Amino acid sequence: MNVDIAITKTYLTALSKLPKSKQKKANNFFEKFKLNPDSASINYEDIIDMKDDKVRTVRIDQKYRAIIIHPPEGNVYLFVYIDNHDEAMDWAKNKIFNVNSSTSAIQVVDLTIGKKEVVPSEEEIESQDKGELSIADIYTQDELISIGIPKLVLPVLSFIKTDEDLVKHVKEYVSEDIYEILSFCLEGIDIEEIKECFSIENDFVPKTMHEAINKDINKSYIKVISEEDVISKVLDDPIDLWRIFIHPQQNKYVIGNNGNYKGSFQLKGSAGTGKTVVAMHRAKYLAENVYTSREDKILFTTYSKKLTKSVEYNLKNMCNLESLNRIEVINLHSWIAKYLKEHNISFKIIDDETRAIFIESAITRVGLEQDYTLSDVITEIDVVLSYHQVMDLDSYLRVSRNGAFKKLGRSQRKEVWNIISEYLEMLHESDFTEWWIIIKDVIHMISRKKDINYSAIIIDEAQDFGMPEYRLIRALIDEKENDLFIVGDIRQRIYSVNSNFSKCGINIKGNRTRELKINYRNTLEISQQAEKIIRGVNFTDFDSDTFQDKSSKCVMRGKRPIINNFPSQYEESNYVLEEIRKIVSSGINYSEIAIVSRVNSYLSIIKDTLNKAMIRTISLEEVNPISQNNVYIGTMHGIKGFEFKVVFLVGMNESMIPYKNQLDKLEYHREIEEYENKERSLLYVAMTRARDQLYILSSNQISKWIEKIS
Repeated sequence: MNVDIAITKTYLTALSKLPKSKQKKANNFFEKFKLNPDSASINYEDIIDMKDDKVRTVRIDQKYRAIIIHPPEGNVYLFVYIDNHDEAMDWAKNKIFNVNSSTSAIQVVDLTIGKKEVVPSEEEIESQDKGELSIADIYTQDELISIGIPKLVLPVLSFIKTDEDLVKHVKEYVSEDIYEILSFCLEGIDIEEIKECFSIENDFVPKTMHEAINKDINKSYIKVISEEDVISKVLDDPIDLWRIFIHPQQNKYVIGNNGNYKGSFQLKGSAGTGKTVVAMHRAKYLAENVYTSREDKILFTTYSKKLTKSVEYNLKNMCNLESLNRIEVINLHSWIAKYLKEHNISFKIIDDETRAIFIESAITRVGLEQDYTLSDVITEIDVVLSYHQVMDLDSYLRVSRNGAFKKLGRSQRKEVWNIISEYLEMLHESDFTEWWIIIKDVIHMISRKKDINYSAIIIDEAQDFGMPEYRLIRALIDEKENDLFIVGDIRQRIYSVNSNFSKCGINIKGNRTRELKINYRNTLEISQQAEKIIRGVNFTDFDSDTFQDKSSKCVMRGKRPIINNFPSQYEESNYVLEEIRKIVSSGINYSEIAIVSRVNSYLSIIKDTLNKAMIRTISLEEVNPISQNNVYIGTMHGIKGFEFKVVFLVGMNESMIPYKNQLDKLEYHREIEEYENKERSLLYVAMTRARDQLYILSSNQISKWIEKIS
């Protein structure tokens, strides 16, 4: 008979709290257990007063015990907890472990939940006076049972009206899936929508744990260990639980329709919903199950180099070597440089400062400095020429200028073209180029040489690519099954101008676009404050549609962000130092803390303060491999794509947010509005990097945006 040996989130969380030497012992024991659970060397111990007869305990050493669930039917061994002997017994003694008869979820319920007397606090009595409905008032018992709420939990739901009630009276007594579903119920969400979010199906229900353990609904909490899995790799330190467990809503998009999508597919979702996680698991799935020949190649591309490093690092821990060799991880601009180098072509991208000098010189040479500013010409290049990839006057006169800030008639366009033509000539003479120009050349080369043959392309940070990049992506792969898997969030657009997929030959209309709805990273308190920053911003979606802003649902609760203003930067820095000392003394590693500002120069005083206190810092550029003894430090742009337990946003001053140095250079109302929207998105990105605790600090004059949410 096949044996299923599995680990749960609760086991891994408990394991991570043990001393390193004990973790190693536990992992060695697990490898031995994997070979033969019935071996005489496995020391099963008798348990007294356990409410569930499926519970077993095994000896790791003289002091530590692991709790295992082993039902009489089916050959399943489920590792659920590990601790000192007495603590492990106390944890398990009142718990029962069953397959939910409605949903197939393997659930845990502490029997004391049904016996606990719920005495309302003053706040709870006040909420009752306000007429707030309990979960039991909103849904019938049959509805609650249909979404996986065990009958044992139903009586207490008459008292659950707020998040605080749920945390106080339910959270510690039930498994994570039950708590998450009930947090949705508190918001009065439709039963069918809850079923969709948690991939709940009521059609086929396994009778045994052995039949249920591989169901999608259990993959967010349970990992079945295969013969090939080496537990020390699966439990790599620090434990990234998302690598091991994937929520059923996420897994639905990883697999698609029996592994495939009919064509391009777009997955949207706000910060913290796990878009990059899904993208990485999708790459792994394709490499292991769909494109498995030696000739197959999957491209995983992003906008930023930093995120590429992170993705590459994580895929190495997720995939076997054979699958990993089929996945090429590279940011798109680096791919361009690599492709051109293979064809012995070198190029040099002009920097912003030199570009401004060239354009101002071109304006002067043409003699139109009284009519057109540097900003006018830059906008025309970035918003019109780059968007449409036009390189001649006739094409320029025909294309739409939608998105430009200044109205231009036909004669004015010709004047502007004279400036642009002069600028392009200066680029050519100096051997400089721009990305949109080099991309146009690369697309032409690919169409002529036909030397690119990807099986599938996965695009992360979709919101930050522009039209030239999407035209290139379309040129890299023909329209076919599984061609493009695109993930992004328009609210996090901090680089590019608007893009239009359909104009690039990418079809993601209708059923080809879906959205992740659960925020797994941020607490509700952090998410709510971050969303206040972008509330009211009119975002344009990838096909020039008005963006429908739907907030994701947070399943975690925690502390409100701490917002403080200080008379000076030195006092702000000393506060950061003292808070870090408290945080580390509570058990959080230095590497789980990040300090971020709008610009690098602001960080020098804080860095010096920490270094004098013997706290080392490391740049966000070096976020992998992880170092346990360094606090990460960098800019708001630099933290994009990462997450930390604790984030300090420092220097959130009036001159920094939005960034006054850049803002003062802008002339037109729409130009200023677009820049401020990007600055809001940048602040939203930075705030949502914090998982458990967020600090928003300033010195002297606090930003008005921060003042409004404090």
